[in-house]
Formats: sequence, C-alpha cells, structure tokens
Amino acid sequence: MKKKWLIIIGLVIVILVVGYPFIKKDKAVKKDQATLTSTATVKKGDLSIVISATGKIEPIRTLEIRSKASGEIIQLNVEDGDRVKKGQVIAKLEQTTALNDYEQAKADMQVAKVTYDQKEKEFNRQSGLYNKQLISEQEFETSKLGLETAKSQLVRSEAVLSSAKERLDDTVLESPMDGIILKKYVEEGQVISSGISNVSGGTLIATLADLNSVYVKADVDETDIGKVDFNQKVVVIADAFPEERFIGKVLRIAPLGQVDQNITVFQVTSQVNNSRSLLKAGMNVTVEIIAQDLKDVLLVPNEAVKTEQEAVQLAAMFNNPEKVSSESEQAWAKNRNNNNPDKSGQFMVKRANKEEISPEKFVLLMEKGKLKPVPVTVGVSDLDFTEIKSGLKEGEEVLSVSVSQMMQDREAMKERMRKWSSMPGLQKK
Repeated sequence: MKKKWLIIIGLVIVILVVGYPFIKKDKAVKKDQATLTSTATVKKGDLSIVISATGKIEPIRTLEIRSKASGEIIQLNVEDGDRVKKGQVIAKLEQTTALNDYEQAKADMQVAKVTYDQKEKEFNRQSGLYNKQLISEQEFETSKLGLETAKSQLVRSEAVLSSAKERLDDTVLESPMDGIILKKYVEEGQVISSGISNVSGGTLIATLADLNSVYVKADVDETDIGKVDFNQKVVVIADAFPEERFIGKVLRIAPLGQVDQNITVFQVTSQVNNSRSLLKAGMNVTVEIIAQDLKDVLLVPNEAVKTEQEAVQLAAMFNNPEKVSSESEQAWAKNRNNNNPDKSGQFMVKRANKEEISPEKFVLLMEKGKLKPVPVTVGVSDLDFTEIKSGLKEGEEVLSVSVSQMMQDREAMKERMRKWSSMPGLQKK
C-alpha cells in the first residue's frame, strides 16, 4: 500500500515538471498578445497647435518729454508709474524772465495800437483836406507814411507779444497724451536746458507711454516659424499674473533671422490688449501662438500612426506572434499593390497645383481579433494626438503601441521561447 502511494506521488511530480513549461508558455503568449492589443478608440475632439516662446513687453507708443524753455524746475508733479491725462501739468519752470518779457511786449503792443489809431485818424483828416485841395500832396504823402509806419509797428508788437506768450507757456510742461510715466529724469530745483537752443536736444524730463495695448516681441525657433502667420491668436502669460490670460494677435514676422547661442530665431511681434494696465514695459512673458485651432475632428493617439513598413511588421507580429516571417509582409505588400494603382501621377498633379501633400501613413485597425493595416490621411498633430482626415471612422479600434515597445516585447518573447525549447522534454527530435 505504501509503495502504491509512492508511485502515485512520483507520477504527479513528473506531470507537474513536464506540464509546467507548457502552462507557462501559454500564459506568456497570452500576455504578449495582451501587450500587443493596447488599443485606442477613434474619437472626435478639438486639437490646437500651439507654438511657445518667451518674449518681452514693449509699449506701442513712447514719448520723451523735453522742455522748449530753460531754467529752474520749481514744481514737479509726477513720479514713476503715475497715470496722466492729456493736458495735465507735469512740471513748471521759473517764470520771472519769461513773465517780464510778456508784460513788456503786452505794453508795447498797447502803445503801438494807440499810435496806429491816432495815425489812422490823422490820415483820414488829411485825406479829406487833400481832396479839397487845402493841403499839398507832400503833406498828404507824409500822413500816409505815418499811418503805414504805425501799422507796421503794431504788427511787429503783436508778433513780439505772441512770441513772449509762447515762451511763457513753455515754462509749463503738459502731457501730450494719456499714458503712464515710465521714468522721470529730473527733480525739483534742477536747472534744465532748452530742447530748441541746445544741440543735444535739451534735458529729458520724463518718458511717457501708452500701455492700453502693448507689443510683445518673442523669438520663435526656425523650426516653428513656418507655422506662424499674421493675425493668428496669441495668448500671453506673465509670471506676475499666472492666472491671467492676455489675448492678442500676430502683427509682424521678422524677415531676417538672428542667431542666438547657435540657434536661429525669428522675432514675432504681437499686439496684446492691456486695458487694465497689468502688463508692464520690460516684463518677461510666455507667448503661446495658436497656429491651428481645430474643432470636432477625428483624433487618434500619435502612437497609432505608423509608416507602411512598421504597420506590416506589427500586423505580422500580432497575427502570428510565435512565428514572424517576411513572407507575410511580402504577400500583404503584393496584395496592396494589386489593389492600389500607382499614385505618382496624382502626386505630381498636386505638386504642380501647389496643393497640400501629406505623406501616406497607416494605422492598424482591429477587426475580429486581427490587425489590419489601413492607409490614412493625417493632418496636424500635437504632443498627444494626430488628426485623421480620411481612412477611419469614429468608434473604430486601432493599435496604440509604439514600435520600440512592440520590438522589445517581441525580443522578450523570443528569448522565453528559446529558454522553453532548451528545457528537458521540449527539444525537437
């Protein structure tokens, strides 16, 4: 009886030793197939192509405020960052000399006006007497000359008064537009030089800028500049306001590239709304240029899009995971060539007409447990998804595994199969 139980136990051990590799192999194959069948559903969605770059804020309009007059600043009403209105007084200069000249010119003009009035009355009287032949022609001409001289003196005094008034007004500096004081360069008590009489252009009082809308100048890599076009939407993000989004559009694209650290970049200028004046001149920002913004298009993961060679190889690996031969690839390629005439003629026509030409790509469509290479026309893609223009329908299942991952799985499976083949009882006779 004891001997019988020993025999039974021995048989069980032999069965486990011999059968285990087959059980393990079957599980491994199923595991490999499970890896290969990582699929994704073709679905509709939105796809945005965004080009990111760093940029700097610059005012659209900047003015340097200088004084036509010279003298000591007796009043300065602005500081850096102050918002001013057009006509608002920014500074006043010492006015004593300019005011005296104005008052003198005003008095001279009054004298000239009274003199002119007298000469005009005298001329009218002399003219009447001359018409009655009561005075000589010489006396009449003398009266006429006196009137013209008085008139000339009046015109001259009016011009002098106007110039004196202008010089007096120049001692008061007013803002030429609405804006923000970017920087002031003088202080009260400082003596400044005139911007007219001085060769250097005179003393700079302050810099004024309109920041209701601003320029954002960003350097875009040459690999992306081909996607940038005028009037494309721009989203600006500042580190100081990470939750805010400032919207604008592309205004200018530099025709000449610049080399920065061995990288060629092109300057793209955008105009951005800044009605709340949050963006400051000189601020560094992140610029996102929306090159394309597609709505409700067919999408697949980028890993699902393959070349023809990759699609044929992967289909063979999945459909016959234990034996992958080039014969299946050649047979499929031959069948495809028979069913799809040469398209080189169509390609040349498109090229001649300058139409968009997309290299043909493939996806692996899952049908009844098998993978079928299907040619598709692709559009744009971002870091995750690719647009499918034709070749697929919404809801279909496609393989979504990278080629490198598939090849790793294949080599791992081959290695396991070699180990199984070398185990006792599995060698071919």
